[in-house]
Amino acid sequence: MELLDLIAYARRVWRLREEHRWDQPAGFTVLADPDSRRWVALLMRQWDSETGSWQGYCELRCGPGPRPAADWIVPPRQMRGEKWLGIRFGPRTEPKTVYALLDRAMAQLNPAPMSLPRAGELPSPAKAGAKPIPIRGKPGAEPPKVPSGPAELVLEPLPGVELPTLRLSPEAKQEPAASKESAGQTEPAGSALGRLRDSIPEALRQLRKLWDYGRQSPEGRARSFYKQGMQMRDYEDTLPWSGNFVCYYPSYQDLSTRQLRGYFTWRAGVRRGAYKAVPASVAYLYLYELINGIGTDSPADSLARMRAFEKGFLDAGLGDSVMRRYLRQWMLELAVVHNLPPETVRQYADPALLARDEALAALLETKAASDEAVFAALGTLSGKKLEQSPVLAQDPERGRALFCACWRQAAAEYRRDGKKLFQLCFGSRRSRVWHPFSNAVWYQAQVPEDRDCELSPVRRFRCRSGRWQSQCYEPDSFDRSLLRGFLHETERLLRLELKAGRALKPQPEEAWAEPYIRAVIEADRAARAKAARPRVEIDRSGLARIRAEAARTRDSLLVEDADEATGNRGRESGIGNRESGIGNSPARRGGHWPPAAQCIDEATGNRQQATGQGSGIKDQGSGIKDQGSGVKEQSSEDCRVGAQMSAPDAAAGPAPDDGLPLDESQRALLRGLLRGENLAPALARAGLTPALLADAVNEALYDRFGDTVLLCENDTLCPVEDYREELTELLGGVTDA
Repeated sequence: MELLDLIAYARRVWRLREEHRWDQPAGFTVLADPDSRRWVALLMRQWDSETGSWQGYCELRCGPGPRPAADWIVPPRQMRGEKWLGIRFGPRTEPKTVYALLDRAMAQLNPAPMSLPRAGELPSPAKAGAKPIPIRGKPGAEPPKVPSGPAELVLEPLPGVELPTLRLSPEAKQEPAASKESAGQTEPAGSALGRLRDSIPEALRQLRKLWDYGRQSPEGRARSFYKQGMQMRDYEDTLPWSGNFVCYYPSYQDLSTRQLRGYFTWRAGVRRGAYKAVPASVAYLYLYELINGIGTDSPADSLARMRAFEKGFLDAGLGDSVMRRYLRQWMLELAVVHNLPPETVRQYADPALLARDEALAALLETKAASDEAVFAALGTLSGKKLEQSPVLAQDPERGRALFCACWRQAAAEYRRDGKKLFQLCFGSRRSRVWHPFSNAVWYQAQVPEDRDCELSPVRRFRCRSGRWQSQCYEPDSFDRSLLRGFLHETERLLRLELKAGRALKPQPEEAWAEPYIRAVIEADRAARAKAARPRVEIDRSGLARIRAEAARTRDSLLVEDADEATGNRGRESGIGNRESGIGNSPARRGGHWPPAAQCIDEATGNRQQATGQGSGIKDQGSGIKDQGSGVKEQSSEDCRVGAQMSAPDAAAGPAPDDGLPLDESQRALLRGLLRGENLAPALARAGLTPALLADAVNEALYDRFGDTVLLCENDTLCPVEDYREELTELLGGVTDA
């Protein structure tokens, strides 16, 4: 049994018509009582991908009575309450039981005790004043006359139901008017029906003949509609539309001859740009023609006519929001099915769908996306208004960059159950069977070639062997709570770092995101600290000039040959070798002064150069022999400052073997400084100044301390307090003189 059998029975026996409620989803229709308007049945058609066909399903309001025991009787999925039950239609569905259930449902809505009638008679009320069965018209109306020919009343109620079922023999069934027209039945000449028959255009007669009455499945109805539409694609009429028409999935066969003429008249005006108000079902019939390419030159022409219909009919307030949504959906599907360019396809896609796809692509490929795109995607997919966050109040650019960096860090490193953060939040791209025009009357005249259509980086339509698939991220697999939790923890830590807004309360389930956010915060701190350092610009073009000046300075420090320089200085200063007791010039063998501190000869007052290691010039006595034009050169180890100068508490001699590169005079001066003595007399006797002593000691002890140990300010020496104790220990302690 099929769903259409139940619809035909309800229409023939109970005069119930299948109605489409515009507030219901596509594929849903109802059978409602014509008087009380209460629903008797909810009808659904669903596509079965396994069998490749439409499957019927309905839910009946048959009351709380007993239920048949069958596998095709199932609990209701849409309606709630014990009065409803579900029926799956298929080869094992029993028509007899289904019809009895519908009779039972009508009895619940219109209770009337009945007596058992005789064959050929209608049931009569059991007692006076009882209302008859509302077979047609309003309650209390006279029942229609039984047509001539054999007829019988068959009582087949379920247990507890006393309602008979009217069954007419096949010979007595009345055919609809459309069937009579197509069969060519004639009426007596001069009668009203005869005159009506004569006024029917021949094109409409031929249209009726193209309908395939033996194939009432959705595919069969679509095929018949396509054949009729192509036959009537250029037909026009002059009879204006009048009256009302309500039908779900309308086709030409659902309209009477008068309505057909009115429709073709209205369609001719629409093609010329004149849009008049008609029932919604009539407008849908015109859209079905455009979907099937009836009256158009190409798919692009169909899209152009759809856009014109949207502007002329819907924008003028003649349609509704549901029709506009369906129209946009069909325009997209038409562009995909006919392999139009992707740019054209995107023009008809839902803007909200494209925005979601762009957001998913930005979070999936964060390296290729800008900070603005990633930040906008986080707000779009989470539903949070991140642009109003206090983190962005002081520095919006920095706030956006930190939000994006936190997502990139977590998306790259976080794993749970082998899945990355993006997959945990939005699932994987899934492939589903896609049925274009599933909520319209559409006939696929030929099998399409294999093709792919990229609507966005995360959405694709594929056709293989005539079957379509859509590959995309489905919103029902999104875990928005995980994404919102990550953004809440990010904002909490960023508020603390930037001191923006009030503090947010931490949530235990969001603690997983803290390490990744803190890593971003630390990196931002380091980057800002590095940027705050002063930059030293080196002009490499001036290096040659600097080297030249350094070479001139070096040459100016060079002296003549050691012998010539010593003789000249002796004649100019009048100082003899015997008078000064100095047997040699302090020049190095290389002919220039060594880097050393200056010392003052007590006898002559002339400044001499000594090495940085020296402790004075070794005393050679007054018996140094004159060598003529020069003096015997002494080694740098023997030329030490202060060797002939006596310290207050130490005589010249070898330094103790304690690892300190200091001579005995320097040790004595340091001990005196640590005891707080006045070193001016000792420094004068040693020919040193406070600054020279500080430089020599600091240079000698730098390898050990790595810092300055003596300070010299305004010619006053002072040990650094941090190293006073250690210096005292290294010098063997400090005792009073």
